[in-house]
Amino acid sequence: MGDPCAAGARSPRPRGRQRRAPRGCGPGADQARVQQSDSERAHALVAIGDGDAGCTHGQRRHPVHRGGRRGRHPAGVSRHHLPEVRAGEDAAYSTSAELRPRAGILQARRGGARRAHLGEERTGAAGKPVPLLAPRASTRRLGTDRERPLGVKLYLRTFGCRANQYDSEIVRARALAAGATIVDAPEDADVALFNSCAVTADAVADLRQHVRRAARRNPSLRSVVMGCAAALPGDAATPLAELPSVHALVPGADLDALVVALDLPSDLVAPTTRQTGARALLRIQDGCDEHCTFCVTTLARGSHRSRPADALVDEARALAAHHGEIVLTGVHIGSWGKESGASLGALLERLVREVPDVRFRLTSIEATEVDDRLADLLVGAPGRVAPHLHAPLQSGSDRVLRRMGRHWYTAARYASAVERLAARTPVFALAADLITGFPGERDEDHAATVALVHVLPFTSLHVFPYSERPGTAAARLPDPVAPRVARARAIELRELAAAKSEAHRRARIGGEADVVVIRDGAAACGLTEDYLDVALEGGAPARAARFAATLVARGAELRAEARATIAR
Repeated sequence: MGDPCAAGARSPRPRGRQRRAPRGCGPGADQARVQQSDSERAHALVAIGDGDAGCTHGQRRHPVHRGGRRGRHPAGVSRHHLPEVRAGEDAAYSTSAELRPRAGILQARRGGARRAHLGEERTGAAGKPVPLLAPRASTRRLGTDRERPLGVKLYLRTFGCRANQYDSEIVRARALAAGATIVDAPEDADVALFNSCAVTADAVADLRQHVRRAARRNPSLRSVVMGCAAALPGDAATPLAELPSVHALVPGADLDALVVALDLPSDLVAPTTRQTGARALLRIQDGCDEHCTFCVTTLARGSHRSRPADALVDEARALAAHHGEIVLTGVHIGSWGKESGASLGALLERLVREVPDVRFRLTSIEATEVDDRLADLLVGAPGRVAPHLHAPLQSGSDRVLRRMGRHWYTAARYASAVERLAARTPVFALAADLITGFPGERDEDHAATVALVHVLPFTSLHVFPYSERPGTAAARLPDPVAPRVARARAIELRELAAAKSEAHRRARIGGEADVVVIRDGAAACGLTEDYLDVALEGGAPARAARFAATLVARGAELRAEARATIAR
């Protein structure tokens, strides 16, 4: 949705066995490996994920899906992970039997986090904390650079969504405050921290490959694995804890456990004020209370928890001093505030009111969660809220949506929600996620998805074949779709998405834009409010700055000619 996201997504490489599908953060997931683009990559905080947009992202970026808590489906489908089959559904595709509780399968619960810190710290074979401070380091006095102890060298690698990337920013800030040095390569490090994603088998395979490669390059390296993959039972012959160099596993985003694993000072508070990306990330919540049958993130991240509004406003103020845009991220951001009767719209209103001179952007949010308050901000706050909605669709077939456990909307309801919003403003970006080849998807279901994509005003789509994840209800559904069929359906939808994206770009030529500088220098580029990559003329403002521009065509390139700088 999460947000989330960061970063241009690599197109899936062809292979005999396709294992991808979208979105695992929230009630659906970013089920694909994605690589942060060079323009947004920090020199030391390397990320694979859908973090910041780079200058080559466009529709290739693969943000993280988040869903939300909504009322019951009009036909009475249960909103739990084990739904009853809607009356009249084809008995041959009934899900009631396949989705019953199963011994040994962890089911996330409602009404609070599954565990206080998303699980106890689990350690590898060594089972010992990995010291991040040199032996002579003081944990009490971390003042100026001259006073700081000489710490070890830390390598950070982040996989997956924007929520993961935000967590890595927090770790980075704490490590630097504790005296560590962040390095660019594992061979230069004493300690490596891998922030993992579990949304697809490919994501976990990527993690394993990088951990093994780092250990080969640096046999003395001590590694810690955090994130979603560390919070779940393994799906390979070799558990993560048994990979070479791995000393500890820290489930999810349990920063308290991470402090112990890295032997950081427990009383050290180091909020992020300047992040490594041109656009800042602000995680407003964690966890999800929905139970999409294909999504493993609920099991990894636990139940929904909102961060306090006061803390978010304070952090946003600090970030706004250094970044032209702040992206609100999380696992399921549309559920923010539900514990207290608040709403995402109320939070965004307060941020706009109390944190001036910065543009806010939402990560993935369900179309049915955009109430009037939020809609007014998306289309009626130019310069303050990006007119950009990433609303996961997953399928244009109501029958497939029911099998996915996405009970809170139908294709018609989704279409009505996004069309009303897009019709209110001439400049609007509409993105969605789609899964092809979900178990039981028929030719007519795929045709319904294609037809819906044709008529809706999408400006980009993220399409991936279904990726089965261990422990999810979908893994027990009958009628799997052949990988070659799922891939062919994905190709058809991607071609349609490319045509829609190009049409949107052409329509913006000659128009005005609000641009954030993603990369400066000789190959300067930026990102518009409606999520278009643009090349920048020489003499463009510095990275992370904003400016008003006119969009012009230079051959196949869309360029932004500056009109005025937008002050922070």
